[in-house]
Amino acid sequence: MKVWPVLLLVLVPLAGCSDEGGAAADEEEEQAPLVDVPQWSVGEAWTYEAEGSSYTYVVTGEEAGDWIVDTDDPELAYFHAVEEISTMGKVRKSDLAGSQGADRVRFFQWPLRHGDSWSTTWDGNTYQVTAHALEEGRFHFVAAQGGTTRVAYMYDPGQRWFTEMTFYDENGTEAFATRLSAHDTGFSGEVHRYTLGAPLEFSAGGPGGGQEDFDLGEGFNEMRITSHAACNGAAAGRLLAGVQPRSEEPVQPPPLPTVNEPAWGEDLDCTAAQDSTDEATLHVEQAVWVASLANTTPGGTISFIVQPAKRETLAFP
Repeated sequence: MKVWPVLLLVLVPLAGCSDEGGAAADEEEEQAPLVDVPQWSVGEAWTYEAEGSSYTYVVTGEEAGDWIVDTDDPELAYFHAVEEISTMGKVRKSDLAGSQGADRVRFFQWPLRHGDSWSTTWDGNTYQVTAHALEEGRFHFVAAQGGTTRVAYMYDPGQRWFTEMTFYDENGTEAFATRLSAHDTGFSGEVHRYTLGAPLEFSAGGPGGGQEDFDLGEGFNEMRITSHAACNGAAAGRLLAGVQPRSEEPVQPPPLPTVNEPAWGEDLDCTAAQDSTDEATLHVEQAVWVASLANTTPGGTISFIVQPAKRETLAFP
């Protein structure tokens, strides 16, 4: 690996100095690996490979001093709405800093120079980032915490963004890695964007149960459900949960231990299992639903959380 040092040349006019000498100094300056921030364009896209799957980031727009980045992967778009991924949403034009709430993640310090170091807040942690120059204007960056590498990533001026990124746990063991497989300036296809509502939680300890109406709110077209059922040592009994659309006629409470015609349901027999978890996504067209719970165990519990979500699918360009 060849490291290109940064040359700082101070030119002092001297009597009798030839033009050839000045030209040589100018050439040395031009060869110094000072890499400036790229200017993206709407429609520019990067496709990455990670853990056997691929996803694409797309510059879908711009506002004030930010580029807006979305993805063609709906699950990644949903995860961004929940966790706010630093490489999606607003990316600052002046330095390609990502956004996480009020924090700006400073991946780079421009112009890129070998040996430069700075601190940034990333995923709620403070990291010290160091730049290492490679051949052909490429750079390798290490983001460390307490002397331990937590993230390492590469930048290539020809690709105009990351070419690979690797995350490490607190012990320095690799946890996740992604690598660039394609870069395009004219993306055509669909991208996705999510808006989330306030989550709703339902639970029942046993024995017991019942029904409850709930309203997702206007504009939501998906319902994300996460459930957990635990027998808690019970030798017999059942734990059931379900959701169904609210009809004009009142829904009669089901006799335990059944949940009638659910659009989603969880059913755990405590004689055969000790706990269960489930995740589901329902595409919905109405706001008002009914949650049903039934629990015949003496000490078991069943609960689920409903996350209202609005998914926008944008055809691009």
